[in-house]
Amino acid sequence: MNSSYSDDQDPDNSGFDGIDVEDHASVRRKPQKRRSHQDLARKSYSSEVTDVSVWQTSPYSKHLKGSYVQTRNLKLFVEMGGDPKDPVILLISGLGAQMLMWPSGFCEHLIEQGFRVIRFDNRDIGLSEKIEPCSELEAGGGPPIPTPWQRVRMMSRFKLGLSNNRSSATYSLFDMAHDVRDLMDALEIPKAHVIGCSMGGMIAQIFAASFPSRVQRLGLLSTSYNQPLSKPPLPRQMIALMRAPASTEQPELVEHTFNVLKQISAIKYFDEETIRQKAKQTIERSFYPQGVGRQLLAVFATGSLTVTTRSIKARTLVVHGSEDKVFSLQHGRALSKAIPRAKFVKIDDMGHQIPLALEGYLARLFSNFCQNLPVNLHLHETITHEPIELGHLSSTS
Repeated sequence: MNSSYSDDQDPDNSGFDGIDVEDHASVRRKPQKRRSHQDLARKSYSSEVTDVSVWQTSPYSKHLKGSYVQTRNLKLFVEMGGDPKDPVILLISGLGAQMLMWPSGFCEHLIEQGFRVIRFDNRDIGLSEKIEPCSELEAGGGPPIPTPWQRVRMMSRFKLGLSNNRSSATYSLFDMAHDVRDLMDALEIPKAHVIGCSMGGMIAQIFAASFPSRVQRLGLLSTSYNQPLSKPPLPRQMIALMRAPASTEQPELVEHTFNVLKQISAIKYFDEETIRQKAKQTIERSFYPQGVGRQLLAVFATGSLTVTTRSIKARTLVVHGSEDKVFSLQHGRALSKAIPRAKFVKIDDMGHQIPLALEGYLARLFSNFCQNLPVNLHLHETITHEPIELGHLSSTS
């Protein structure tokens, strides 16, 4: 079976704009039935990549190789790069985000800094295995699909810090944290530096608290521990994230994804060409909105991580953009104060995703942290492959 990738690659660039550095001192549920990605993914790299542990060069970076990895309960799609002898950085993606949310340039910078980098599709997203839709589980005792009103009620209780019935969701973020453990087991990785973004940061918090011996250092980017009564996403961003695409035709899906990415980007770093290319790559690779809905229910069903987060023992770096409209800066500051000895870094003018201009800086920031080097970097300490105009450096304590 042909399992080759194409040869397209992402552009590579880097840069930096200011920082603000501060120092601050479950039960696993029974797995549900699943469908294979062949039934549900819209389009794979070559529409033929199905074999487990057959590693092929990524279409997005010549420095990464991709394959399916069979874990205890799921088949996850993974890309890896770097020397197998180097320490591992494992990247966990956010709500509805494929592994491409971690830019190839960012991964390549980490590899250059001496790390073996792993990015993967979470369950129910991208090319990883999909969980059987709830309606098809009803006869077997699975949870029914929540009505729109029930979803609103769940979200309201979630924001107030009240618990939701976990049986209303197919799985929780605790299950997804177990997916990370199972993936590391399958890849025979005893310990790793773990970095999570957005919902991936929540999974990373649970993983670090549940499996402390598996985490060397913890990086949390643009995320929250869902403290009760914390500031919700701005209305425009919430609508963009919740609105369904008008059509399932590829051009409309690309435009819909582009608009979502545009809404969560910061104005200063918005690059239409790059974002539109990213939207096109995402839709061409896979489109599965049912998984996004189930992951959202998993967040609501999991609720506040207040107790979980305070039990984290790993040294932690919390990084947050000043212009994040999904999780405001307040979320990052509060999270850093909840984790013992956590460091907090504010990135001026950054939104809720990694912009092209900051790939090199963010990679250097996390690699320095993982190597126990200073994280209060200056302009001349950032990595740049191509010369670009850099913004001013602002720092407050």
